Amino acid sequence: MNDLSEFYSKNVSKYKIVANKIEGLIKELIDNENIQILSVNSRVKNLSSYLKKAQRYKNPKEEVMDYIGIRIITYVLNDMEKVSNIIKKEFDIDEDNSIDKSIKLGNDKMGYRSMHFIASINEKRESLAEYSICRDCFFEIQIRTIFQHSWAEIEHDKNYKYSGILPDGIKRRLNLLSAVLESVDNEFNTISMEIDNYVKNVSIEIEKNNLNNIELNSASLKEFITNKYSKYNLYKNLVNTRSEVKIINELKSFGIIDLKGIEDIMEQKNIDEIFDIEYEMNIVGFFRIFMMLNDAEKYFKYCYDKSWSGLPSNAKIFFSKFNPRVLDIIKNYDINIPD
Repeated sequence: MNDLSEFYSKNVSKYKIVANKIEGLIKELIDNENIQILSVNSRVKNLSSYLKKAQRYKNPKEEVMDYIGIRIITYVLNDMEKVSNIIKKEFDIDEDNSIDKSIKLGNDKMGYRSMHFIASINEKRESLAEYSICRDCFFEIQIRTIFQHSWAEIEHDKNYKYSGILPDGIKRRLNLLSAVLESVDNEFNTISMEIDNYVKNVSIEIEKNNLNNIELNSASLKEFITNKYSKYNLYKNLVNTRSEVKIINELKSFGIIDLKGIEDIMEQKNIDEIFDIEYEMNIVGFFRIFMMLNDAEKYFKYCYDKSWSGLPSNAKIFFSKFNPRVLDIIKNYDINIPD
């Protein structure tokens, strides 16, 4: 055992470096594919865990393959599959020691379903100086959805009350709860796919300029702006989803319920000239300007909630140019426009 302790202590600093490199690489690979996930985290097995596991093997120095662990948590099952494909493509996988727990559990058993890969750096990266330290290192990569992760943490925490052998009635209820979580996981995945399909269909209709029957919502608005006005990059300064919801509610209060209504209040000439003035704005300011240019009295009567009270100095330039009367209406609401 002393020999194993010495071996592990000698290599643990290397394992920590490798863990950080692999974590960073996986984050980059996932980000490059524009897959939204909850997290990527790495850990290095501590000495006591290693020594405990080493007892199961005849030659633990070679047979223990999860000194380093990487955990990837996705939002939905489809993204779990996409991430899995990235891992298979970008790393060398030890198929004999890797597990797809959804297959292992079968269709008639409850429990969390996740993917576990024993992997190593591939030959191409191994030849790069920055990854040379990763040579001959194996690491475990776990991929789970949020719900799988939640269940796994509860079910496998040996210090928590839900673990171990429980009375049959309680164990049955836990099994039913596991099935419910799995059902919820599947339903979120289905809804996610439906949203993706909706966005694709909206994009097709926008390209055909069939805007009348496309309901105004977050997905349709983003597709409209990115398809029609991509060069202005209006989403770059969007603060958060609440801001997006706020401007959609303002547009609806203004009487706009579909994408055709948005197009009706916008003039390409005005858009180009506004951006020629180098006015910095995000999507919220963008639509407020066009509602005010279109009918400032209507905007302040039905949409303005006093949550903002000032405009940048550039605003005076383009309101003066496109609709000077807006400036008089704005003054009635004590909104500051610097000279």
